[in-house]
Amino acid sequence: MKIFAVQNKKDWKQFHQVPFRVYKDYPLWVCPLQSDVQNIFDPNFNKYLKDGEAQAFVLLDEANKPAGRIATFIDHKRNREQGTAAGGIGYFECINNKDMAAALLQHAENHLASKGINTIDGPINLGERDKFWGLLVKGYDERPYFQENYHPEYYKSFFEDNGYRPFEQVLTLTTRMQNVPIERLRKIADRALQRYPFRMEELDFKKVEKYAEDSATVYNEAFKHSPYFQPLVGQQVMLMFESIKALLDPKMVTFSYYEDTPVGFCALLPDLNPYLKGLKGKLNWWRLPIFLFRLKTARVKDVKGVAFGIHPDYQGKGVFPIICAHMHNEHNNKYYDKVIMATIRGHNIKMIKTCLQLGSEVDRVHVTYRKILDDSIPFEPFEFYKY
Repeated sequence: MKIFAVQNKKDWKQFHQVPFRVYKDYPLWVCPLQSDVQNIFDPNFNKYLKDGEAQAFVLLDEANKPAGRIATFIDHKRNREQGTAAGGIGYFECINNKDMAAALLQHAENHLASKGINTIDGPINLGERDKFWGLLVKGYDERPYFQENYHPEYYKSFFEDNGYRPFEQVLTLTTRMQNVPIERLRKIADRALQRYPFRMEELDFKKVEKYAEDSATVYNEAFKHSPYFQPLVGQQVMLMFESIKALLDPKMVTFSYYEDTPVGFCALLPDLNPYLKGLKGKLNWWRLPIFLFRLKTARVKDVKGVAFGIHPDYQGKGVFPIICAHMHNEHNNKYYDKVIMATIRGHNIKMIKTCLQLGSEVDRVHVTYRKILDDSIPFEPFEFYKY
């Protein structure tokens, strides 16, 4: 076998070929958009590469065919701020061959160790937990959601047999619009609205710059103490809104205010994977119309939470029930069914309880593993939620 670093278009083509070989007998698998994956390694798209690095690798078998892949990540800024020497691995895929898997993991470890890394987490991404994070350990019999890792069951032994230990849970909880206890939430929302001058607004692209700034303000206050936090500026949020404008339903993107002060936001986007099935991870000139036709003609869609936050000064004052009551309207009940709340950390009991208030259940579970290369560093995993 041979392992090499991805450096050009030919290498990337082989990198993207690996999952088609791995999942050829997995009918539920939906190929992620290859551009979503490859953009993680492009500093023009991934802000974390301004002070970080990422490298992809491919393993070829004896027949010189792609049989495995892996990537390494280092967030130098985070390491400086936290006084650590941590790195990550991700986008791991491998045929059912333990020797090849061990070789891939060892190669990635050697690469990171050569750069002074002593703690490795994986599978992770270079960025926030909003996509491609963790190893699937529950949900093998379900189609993956958009930008969610899907894995064969045998990957678990690959990691654990090579010295990786479960470190952190990432949960996906789901409910259905009809299961949300909306009458109870409306009563709480009404009491909050009588007590405080809260109000709601829906996304209006004529004022997108304002909403982008307001979202960034709330996000930065709500998540500034999270381990992988990187502050946002309004321009970043505005570009994100513009990039997914064709997919957004303004009634599924809302903002809450205390008088004129932004205090919360919630954005849900249709789960795109049902419409990407069979398109082989590409939206070129002839696949894009197929995707858009499927999306636009779907009578009822599932929606996935892509952004949510409440300013810490206003938490516990009824903002969450107000958002739920506002979004649980006739339009949304008609066109949407399942509500997907993804990438929730297993030890974030407060957020889990918030999701459970919507009548949700734990649907998928991913686990991040950790391997420590320095015996003097203690292994201190997060608490796991018992579902």
